[in-house]
Amino acid sequence: MKILTNMILSILMSIFPFYLSLSQVNQTSETPNDLIITPGEVTITQIEYDGLTRDYRYYIPNNFDIEKKHPLILVLHGYNQPIETMVMTFEPAHPNADADGTVIVYPVSTGSMETMNLAWNTIYGNLGQTDQVDDIGYLTFLIDLFIEKLNCDPDRVYITGTSMGGAMTYTLSCYIPDKLAAVAPVIMQTGINLIEQFQDAKPLPIMIITGSADPLVPQSGLSGSQFAVASMVDNIHYWKNRNGITATAVVSDLPNPCTEVTDSVETPSRIQKYVWESAEGNEIIWLNVINGGHWLPIYVDGNPIDPSAFGINMGTWNCDFNGAAAIYEFLLSHKRQ
Repeated sequence: MKILTNMILSILMSIFPFYLSLSQVNQTSETPNDLIITPGEVTITQIEYDGLTRDYRYYIPNNFDIEKKHPLILVLHGYNQPIETMVMTFEPAHPNADADGTVIVYPVSTGSMETMNLAWNTIYGNLGQTDQVDDIGYLTFLIDLFIEKLNCDPDRVYITGTSMGGAMTYTLSCYIPDKLAAVAPVIMQTGINLIEQFQDAKPLPIMIITGSADPLVPQSGLSGSQFAVASMVDNIHYWKNRNGITATAVVSDLPNPCTEVTDSVETPSRIQKYVWESAEGNEIIWLNVINGGHWLPIYVDGNPIDPSAFGINMGTWNCDFNGAAAIYEFLLSHKRQ
């Protein structure tokens, strides 16, 4: 029930520009390269990078031991999404992190909710006017910082993100693939310019989650100077070529225990799983949420959430499975090659 409540708060906070009280998490005013260790809690902190003060959060697992190597996941928020809501969205994976000793970092982009330009420099276009911000360098710096300070394992570094955070995930998969073991972009496809520029990029295991009825980032793609996104057909084609896969997909239907509701009307959604196997371990998994909108699926044991109650049209919210935990399990099943 706590997870469900947090997910509802997440959506509310994505719509209205207010924030949770910072008393719910630890805050630190330590010097920039110091990281306090607070097992089982999320810590708020800042760091100076490239002349800018950058905020971020990080979660230390309950069984953290500085003497051991720890997996590291960076979770990237969407466009104009308060970081607190991104933490809530991925919180269902925190028990997995506790079990495995995984450190989870929640970086914050530049811009602000007040000016409606809280955005990553994804290289997709000029949405958010962030083209002068070195987010690739910033996120690479954070990876190196956690490897150095918290003994995170350089062979188990992962990136995931939703919406614009998914776009930034694709961008990092092209610019710093040598640092990554696997990626999992959600409700987003690869940028058209990335596909054109990175035909020979290093293969990487990838899990993609998209909704077939997403009104914001349709599977048919987006065009224009602000944010040019490939279609899912072209996205899969790119990743098959990049990962050296010629085989056809193995397709299966995931369990469908929940009947979704939108505008108080049943809007059934289900998930088809496509798997392209790779002899080298660079598999592609696509979870196609049939009739799904611009949401990360969650599992609801009881009444589904009606997204229309939040006053924004982002389509049907699939409630068949724990999307955050599924992403976590996929990522942790891979090591850097």
